[in-house]
Amino acid sequence: TNSAPPMGTLRQNTDFTVSGEVSGNATRSASFSNVSAGYLKTLQLPIIEGRPFRENDLPGAELVTVISASLAKELFPLGNAVGHRITLNRNGLLDPFTIVGVAKDVKEADLNDSLRRMIYVLSCQLPEAEQASSSARTIVLFVRSNVPTPALAAAIRKLCEEMDKDQP
Repeated sequence: TNSAPPMGTLRQNTDFTVSGEVSGNATRSASFSNVSAGYLKTLQLPIIEGRPFRENDLPGAELVTVISASLAKELFPLGNAVGHRITLNRNGLLDPFTIVGVAKDVKEADLNDSLRRMIYVLSCQLPEAEQASSSARTIVLFVRSNVPTPALAAAIRKLCEEMDKDQP
């Protein structure tokens, strides 16, 4: 899942600081997307440094983030973005996120769009204040499967009903 998918109409930006940055923790800005653990794999978005999100990156575990290659290059021109920490300036987010991976850049708005500097975080690791924001309540489901569409649609509908019976 994703709160602001590629080629979609939802756009989120966030201000952030890099922990230990010599320039006095200057505030920067990048596009922001809260995703599920399997999002990058589903979109076949390659990790070029570090690792993708894992199923054991859960609430209460170390806060982790994957950033785009263009953002990594801007922040850490000599490489080695993995292990650095960033703090997001969003609802209720006080603790820094550790960068565990760098993903290949993707065009977010349309094929003519310039590459966006992205910060991906796990929805399950966001505090309730952030999850309650209007942008976080919009979820887009991505599915990659070899199952025929009618059977897949029925299975997805059933799963959504199990998660929230009040969904249309």
